[in-house]
Amino acid sequence: MIGKIQRVKLREVWKREAADFTTWLMDNIDVLSNLRPYLKKLARN
Repeated sequence: MIGKIQRVKLREVWKREAADFTTWLMDNIDVLSNLRPYLKKLARN
C-alpha cells in the first residue's frame, strides 16, 4: 500500500493505548524499523 504521510491526532487513531496502540506497534514494528533512516533525515530538517 502506498499513501501519503499526514498529521493526525494520535488519540483519535488509538483511543485506548494498551488495546489499540500497543497491538498496532507489535504488528508494525518491522515497518517502523525500516523507516528509521528516513525519519532521522526528516528530524534534521
